[in-house]
Amino acid sequence: KKLQELTFEVLGVLARDQLPRVRQLVAEEIKHADNVPDDIIQDLARDLELIASAPILEYSVLLSDYDILEIVAANADPGVISAISRRTNLSDMVCDVIVEAGDQSAVAALLANTSAQIREETLDSIIENAETVKSWHEPLVRRPKISGRSIRRISEFVASSLLNILSKRSDLDEDTARDVAEAVKKRMDRSEEHTS
Repeated sequence: KKLQELTFEVLGVLARDQLPRVRQLVAEEIKHADNVPDDIIQDLARDLELIASAPILEYSVLLSDYDILEIVAANADPGVISAISRRTNLSDMVCDVIVEAGDQSAVAALLANTSAQIREETLDSIIENAETVKSWHEPLVRRPKISGRSIRRISEFVASSLLNILSKRSDLDEDTARDVAEAVKKRMDRSEEHTS
């Protein structure tokens, strides 16, 4: 017990060190720990240097949804929001706030995070704005559990190579599969017209 207290005391001092590199090393070491005092986790999660905060923001199970929502609300740094976007099992509430923050790379990271619980309405709003945001196309195409309606909408604007991936999804119902195949055919016909 005494040794643990001493260890946490040293960690606390190092977590507040002037050098970002020292704080980063502490964060890297404790990012998967589930028994670190809350004040150390909170300090590192809110560190102004991304190299120190990112490991905690992305991995620490000691951050609650409330902590995360507070950090997103207080932070305009896209790197912070992107690190949070990569967390395992993000709740729909946190996903909503990340999308509302409006950072394209954070949304791309969120879409690529297959464990993130993105509500259908939130996904719809992403898809509505996705046509001009190329970095969202591939993670959208590969996103598990998307409705047939959403898949049809995505098939209207993604590149041909992604359209082929979309058409090979195993979760397509018959109607959606037919609509995607039709979109592939139309796209091929159009490209043939341009080449002839």
